[in-house]
Amino acid sequence: MRRFAQARLLLLAGGASLVLLATGTAPALGTSTTTCTGDLSALPGSAGTIKGTYSGNVVVNGACAVDAGSATINGNLILSPNATVVAAFASDNLTVKGSIQIKDGAALIMGCNPESFPCVDNAGGTATAKVLKNLMAEAPLGLVVHNTLVSGKEVVDGGGGGATCDSSPGVFGVFGSPAYVDDEDTTVHGNYTIENVQTCWLGTLRVKVGGNLTDMNNTMADPDAGEVVANVVGGNISCSGNSPAVQYGDSGAAPNEVRGSASGECGFNVLSPDPDYDGGGPQPISVKSP
Repeated sequence: MRRFAQARLLLLAGGASLVLLATGTAPALGTSTTTCTGDLSALPGSAGTIKGTYSGNVVVNGACAVDAGSATINGNLILSPNATVVAAFASDNLTVKGSIQIKDGAALIMGCNPESFPCVDNAGGTATAKVLKNLMAEAPLGLVVHNTLVSGKEVVDGGGGGATCDSSPGVFGVFGSPAYVDDEDTTVHGNYTIENVQTCWLGTLRVKVGGNLTDMNNTMADPDAGEVVANVVGGNISCSGNSPAVQYGDSGAAPNEVRGSASGECGFNVLSPDPDYDGGGPQPISVKSP
């Protein structure tokens, strides 16, 4: 994870500001559905801007950013196929009172903090996101979420750009980075499910899940991937069919704390080597919640 974080910083700090700070025209207010459109196909490109308050849904075509002030969407945020939204600029917070729907091949980068994922424009800044219903990703290219509250459920099903660490299309490929899926420092009140993803790297760390956490049938090219640890789960945790299997890698994280049952790769009896624990010895992937 630490090794991969360098690539993440390169992706954002090294290039995204060149593209996403050049903003387009914000959609008008007062309609049930507004559209944000921008271009992320070349450097320097220009992206549309999502800012202010929207009365209904916002549909994104191309590339748009929350980078000119905070944004509140009273309906749903819908990423059309192959679209991109970057909401990781310091102090530019995003609130979606409905759901976020991510379609085939689209990518969302949302939330930032100095500890785990620096903001695009200010490494010492912070941006938060709130989704008052569900976060639903159907075969996304990538999903990078930090400092986010999801009041409903979160589901990532399929996608990921393929089990390769070669550069990928869309926002990741523009900067020569592989696509990946990462969820850290987030709260999900309902169930959290990530399944059938094929990508370079996948991690779920320090996520508070009110319901069940399910991690299954994901294939990753990076041997350090599959770091699903340090989460607090109010229900059950189940991990199975992942390659590589759930592990600590170089995350330096603690075990999952689980109130209910723990099965498969995340079972209470499953040990994994941890270079930051007891001289590199194994420790449980999950422990019973106090």
